[in-house]
Amino acid sequence: MKRNKPTSKPDAIITADMHLTTRVPVSRTDDYLQAQLKKLQFVKQLQEQYSCIVLDGGDLFDHWKAPPWLSALAYEHLPSMVTIPGNHDLPEHSLEKYDKSALHLLEETRHDIDVLHEPNTPEAKFDQFHIYGYPNGLFELRAQYQERKGQHGRRNVLLMHEFVWSGLQPPFPNAPGYMAQSVLRRLFRHFDLIICGDNHTAFTESYEKTILVNPGSMMRMTADTMDYKPRCYLYYAKTNTVRPVYYPIQEGVHSTEHLDIVKDRDARIAAYIQHMDTQWEHGLSFKHNLEEFFQTNKTPKLVKELIWEHLEMRKE
Repeated sequence: MKRNKPTSKPDAIITADMHLTTRVPVSRTDDYLQAQLKKLQFVKQLQEQYSCIVLDGGDLFDHWKAPPWLSALAYEHLPSMVTIPGNHDLPEHSLEKYDKSALHLLEETRHDIDVLHEPNTPEAKFDQFHIYGYPNGLFELRAQYQERKGQHGRRNVLLMHEFVWSGLQPPFPNAPGYMAQSVLRRLFRHFDLIICGDNHTAFTESYEKTILVNPGSMMRMTADTMDYKPRCYLYYAKTNTVRPVYYPIQEGVHSTEHLDIVKDRDARIAAYIQHMDTQWEHGLSFKHNLEEFFQTNKTPKLVKELIWEHLEMRKE
């Protein structure tokens, strides 16, 4: 059977969830900063090889308040790209506070990095693409789309940062977000390519000639991902197809000694939440329960901001 093979030169490189950080994950035993830089160099080499744009699904930084020297490294080593703010890129996960973020600083200083964050101007135009951006939290608010796919001779591409999973069942109970096929059936008339960030496991799905790509995390940040193969994707506009390209990784850089400590901590947190005299639901996310607590107890704005800042600094 004759197969539809992609052309030799891709039109874009698809990435997401780079999570650049100065903090070393508890399971990592190597030089984590050098591991991050090695992968950024890999993407830049791909871009130089193919002379194409990088399309990124968000969470460029692991924390919105990146220290100046990490922002400088990002300025120096990131490829040119179009990206969107992920939840980790935003202070208190709020798009209204985007101007305070390290991502905003990067956008202001690197003019070849285009961040689609303005609700009223979500589009970037290139020879092959019209690119639309849904930063974290805006997917449900944007029911109107300016153009249907195919009407302007370019591919319509959507960058969205929401938790999207493959298959019929969510990856864990009460998972927030959307099933990939639900997203595809909702948007296939408008977009040829949908790029998702937030879910750190890579996959692709398709429906009616529209393809959804979730590149997954660039880094292996927990011990349970030690066997995972981080990847980006090459995109071929003519055939609307993708091909995975695997990041270079080093084996044996994870330790599992901390897992018993984490299990004990999680058990104590769960017991504490159940013991509190509130209407919190055990099994929902801590963030959701905290928001419910604020609303029920009319917490002052300053107190809420201090709590969110403290949780973010401790990597909730």
